[in-house]
Amino acid sequence: MTGKQLSKWRLFGFVLLTVLLLSGCMNKTEKSVNPSIIEKTRTLKQTLIQARYLNMSYEDYKNTVEDILVDPTYFDAEEILVYNGESYRIADLKGLSDDEFQQLKTYQKEMRHDEIFNTLSITVDISKVYEDPDHNWKIVFARQIDKWEDESGLEHEFYQVNKYMFTEDDDKWKISGVETGTHHYYEGKEEKSGMDSKEEYLKEYLPYTTYMDEPVTYIEKIEFDPMDFIDG
Repeated sequence: MTGKQLSKWRLFGFVLLTVLLLSGCMNKTEKSVNPSIIEKTRTLKQTLIQARYLNMSYEDYKNTVEDILVDPTYFDAEEILVYNGESYRIADLKGLSDDEFQQLKTYQKEMRHDEIFNTLSITVDISKVYEDPDHNWKIVFARQIDKWEDESGLEHEFYQVNKYMFTEDDDKWKISGVETGTHHYYEGKEEKSGMDSKEEYLKEYLPYTTYMDEPVTYIEKIEFDPMDFIDG
């Protein structure tokens, strides 16, 4: 082998080694970052549901979401309940005394008792982490399903699907944007829509069933006991 050929092989080996090292670093980063993003998605959904049923104060809520949202006030405008003709949102819990908070919580339980009692289940499915190289985002989908039974015994399912866009903020991955789609399904709706199965119907009408032309893959499920919101 000539000196020129040897130099080419050395250059090739150097380039290959560099690629392998960079690939290894990227894989290591993915293994550490992606579980953290899933954990933050899980915590956010749990926190929003607990806030909805007044199972935490505004201070506890804010302390939890500060590490998850680029803007910790992102969901502050979400309505929780209407009390004495006045709409209360998450932000309105700020500064309430313990007595005022407990008064609202008691009213909330009484107002929603029948609704919760007829709720069969509340589940949240969390997807794997997807990449959006065009925006340098990491994407996670969270699909919440509230299932309940009406007075006639007919089962209903309300789907809320969130698409969370994570961006790097001060070396931490946080949610900088959210897109949301909803759909109300009830037992037998597929037949009225001329479809053969519930699966076929949901595939057609649910929001965010695909990402980059591939079905969204859900890897984790959280289950809530609705009675906890009465007893808690």
